[in-house]
Amino acid sequence: MVWIGGRPERSGVIFDAIRQLERSSDRAIAIIASAILEEHMTNVIKRRWQQHPTTIARILHPEGPLGSFGPKIDLVLLMGLISSEGHADLKLIKRIINRFAHYLEVDNFETPEIRSRCFELKHFEKFVLTNAEMSGPTPPKKLFGIAGMDEKLKTPGGRFIVAVQVYSVLFGGDFPAYLPPPNVPSPIY
Repeated sequence: MVWIGGRPERSGVIFDAIRQLERSSDRAIAIIASAILEEHMTNVIKRRWQQHPTTIARILHPEGPLGSFGPKIDLVLLMGLISSEGHADLKLIKRIINRFAHYLEVDNFETPEIRSRCFELKHFEKFVLTNAEMSGPTPPKKLFGIAGMDEKLKTPGGRFIVAVQVYSVLFGGDFPAYLPPPNVPSPIY
């Protein structure tokens, strides 16, 4: 799997979580993967609002008004960091993890409701190279591609993980090239 570690002081924590993904249940995979994504979203918000560290720390604190995943999803939309389509994908990711977290009968990606929602994830695919694109004469400039990607996208768990990875890469690490400048009115993602 491809993941971005993020801030150096937190990269060890994130890489430990990534290692957990490789030996976990579907429920744990969904929750851990989305926690990594949420951390990257938090970091991108902090980088954008770095001139107000005390205020941002207070409002992004887990008990603060923007401390949970849902408000952060809305905030990155309002900040112009993601398109309406990307926002829809992130909201689906949130619904999927909430089902895993709060309903004991939902324990794998093949659960009908989870399977259906995973196949509703669409926007992330604009950033993913297909096998045909990778082997073509001039692959399009896309963010994410590994051999066998087409097969991953045919399974609900594979779609979920790739979607979370794509958004983690878009928000994560210290890659300001993926962030639009603060004055760009329309989202890049």
